[in-house]
Amino acid sequence: MGNNELVFINFYADWCRFSNILAPTWDETADKVKEAFPDEGRVVIGKVDCDAQSSIASRFHITKYPTLKLLRNGQASKREYRGQRSAEAFASFIKEQLKDPIKEIQSLNELNDIEETKRTVIGYFENKDVPEYEVFRKVATNLKEDCQFLAEEIAHIARTSGARWAVAHETLAPAVSEAFGQLPPGTLRQLWVLGSAPRLPSLTSLLRASPSSEAHAQEIADPKTTVAMMLFSSGTTGPPKGVMLSHRNLLTSLLQNKYMKSLAPEGTPNFLESTLLVIPVCHTYGYIMLINCILSGGKMVMMAKFSPESYFEAIQTHKVTFSPIVPHIAMYLAKTPLMAKYDTSSLMAFASGTSPLAPSTHVELMQKTGKGAGVGYGMTEACATIASNGGSIGFQLGSVGRLLPYYEGKVVDVETGQVLGAGQEGELCVRGPSIMLGYMGNPEATAEVIDEDGWLHTGDLGFFDQDNFIFLTDRIKDLMKVKGFQVAPSEIEKIVRELEGVADVSVVGVPDDRLGEAPRAWVVPAPGASLDPAHIQQHVADRVSAPYKQLAGGVELINDLPKNHLGKVLKRKLKMDFLKPRSKL
Repeated sequence: MGNNELVFINFYADWCRFSNILAPTWDETADKVKEAFPDEGRVVIGKVDCDAQSSIASRFHITKYPTLKLLRNGQASKREYRGQRSAEAFASFIKEQLKDPIKEIQSLNELNDIEETKRTVIGYFENKDVPEYEVFRKVATNLKEDCQFLAEEIAHIARTSGARWAVAHETLAPAVSEAFGQLPPGTLRQLWVLGSAPRLPSLTSLLRASPSSEAHAQEIADPKTTVAMMLFSSGTTGPPKGVMLSHRNLLTSLLQNKYMKSLAPEGTPNFLESTLLVIPVCHTYGYIMLINCILSGGKMVMMAKFSPESYFEAIQTHKVTFSPIVPHIAMYLAKTPLMAKYDTSSLMAFASGTSPLAPSTHVELMQKTGKGAGVGYGMTEACATIASNGGSIGFQLGSVGRLLPYYEGKVVDVETGQVLGAGQEGELCVRGPSIMLGYMGNPEATAEVIDEDGWLHTGDLGFFDQDNFIFLTDRIKDLMKVKGFQVAPSEIEKIVRELEGVADVSVVGVPDDRLGEAPRAWVVPAPGASLDPAHIQQHVADRVSAPYKQLAGGVELINDLPKNHLGKVLKRKLKMDFLKPRSKL
């Protein structure tokens, strides 16, 4: 496949209804593309039966069907195809991919035609035959792909949500403008920019404008069923899903916070007096923090992204009292000597969310800073916080806390659905008035997570203890299938962390001919530490409860684990990077 400029592959399964619906369209596409591009080595339309060729599906990390992937000169694109599924749309997509990403400028006058709203890289070459030009072309292709996928994602969100107006930061204005062109005329009517961009109105101009005479408050027919806000999921296993949150959902979340605040002893200072937010507001964690701070009469200090010096300077300058963070920032704060150089005496407490905080990091953070540190557990589908650990609700190290008011919870067997007792591990399910209405335009996905009795299946493995504290152990989708046995990566990760000199670790199942999947560990050594992969493997082998839980996939020492903007380890990237040298179709 590496001998072809483009290979467009349909990863399907015969038992999948959607794969069968796509099949005739895919065959029609193959005929159209072959007719349009008959030259050998230009374009190939292919398909892979993921049941019959499971090893190929594993190499490309296929988790749902059908999945459409584009390979360019043997290298898979960063994201799957997410556009319209018709022969015409596929053919148009291929034609677009074959366009030269470089525009040749014949005269200086042509420079005046370059769009000012788009960032442009200009290269100077004597001719196209030099090696530098080929490098420039490949870079241009990658940059075009990145911008194109961002624009496609924005267009997808606009189509799904039915949005008519857009506000974007100045750095995203080009991608949003590109998305306008991918939508039917009138879908997005206007874009306002936070900051400045040539030929685009600023948000300030909108705020200064008088309301239209046609403007009116929309009557809410039913607060339980009327959508008030739509946040989008990360889309790690497919297009981002629009999470429909009702007015009741949002109000319930705010009432939970108000009730929790009322439990504090009289005279307790308002720790939300000055909150430093480094969490994106498009994420439910950041959004709820912002709203709760405003409702408490506090001040919100916002940072576009976490930067150590800027973070501590903000605390010192704005007398920050509360800092919501994520685990990887907590880990950094627990170890950095930089904090001692700044005045952080105003800070009362931290809160950590998005993924479990290791007990050792939790203790180290509180001991080093002398500040309180609560832990929360939530989901966008539950309109933010589900459980809280710390304060008036009680504290248990290693737990994500107890359920907040208005929630019911249970743990069920993953295979049978039977309700389990205290201390028994299964899938955590919750129910209450803050559970989403569903995914916009996607009833199938909604039915997969919300059952007929209204229980939201979180996808998290865990258990309740005798005191109703919740302990999370893993994600169901992260479970490894080794020789037919389910193995939780967190069990092995916990053992590896016991070793002195281990700063961080992630365990992922990698394809293995004998075991199906083999546990493999990526380990980050602490500064100055010297670790031996063979010693780590033996350490785990001596302590796991069964031979199939050993690190048969090996150990790799790396400088840092890949993480997203919320600090969650990108296990999928670890696995894909491991498979890259072996990905020969």
